[in-house]
Amino acid sequence: MKKVFFIMLAACMAFVFVTNSFAGGNSEPAARGPVLGMYDIPMPSWIHNTPRETGDTMYFVTTGGTDGSTARKETNAASRARSDLIQYIQGKTDVLIRNYAELAGTVGNTQELVDLREGIVNRASGNTSGLRRSEHWISVDGEYWGLYTYDKVIFKADIRTEVNNSFNRNPAASAARVNSDQFFAEMDRALQP
Repeated sequence: MKKVFFIMLAACMAFVFVTNSFAGGNSEPAARGPVLGMYDIPMPSWIHNTPRETGDTMYFVTTGGTDGSTARKETNAASRARSDLIQYIQGKTDVLIRNYAELAGTVGNTQELVDLREGIVNRASGNTSGLRRSEHWISVDGEYWGLYTYDKVIFKADIRTEVNNSFNRNPAASAARVNSDQFFAEMDRALQP
């Protein structure tokens, strides 16, 4: 009985294989159209290809998830964009301080540089007012996506303010006082894309 079953199964599989081989099926996959979201709006390219940073603008793409109301998802996406911005600020500030310390020869005065770094990060992280949602898209399953922009002019202004305040607070550190023009030139280089 088992032998007959296996023979029949093998014959069926051979039949399916032969008919599919001669069916002349399309060997090319079907062309896919654009992915459509809510209200049949096509998925924008920025979801998978974040726009490149420019001299004045930084871009962040975040999602607000699929749970809750649209307003809640928008709030979640904005919160994630703020978090990404703060990480950007911390990373750029670290590069700026390190490059300046090496350039100016102030590597030995680490406490003043640590204080300056903390001041810049705290001031700039507290001032995320330049972060703006420029576009959004909602997928068919309700996932909210946002494209956020940040004007780096605001970050540069925060750095300038904190540098000036830092040196006014600590006039005794004249040996390690930063040459502001040199520091700001390094800032402009560090913030280039």
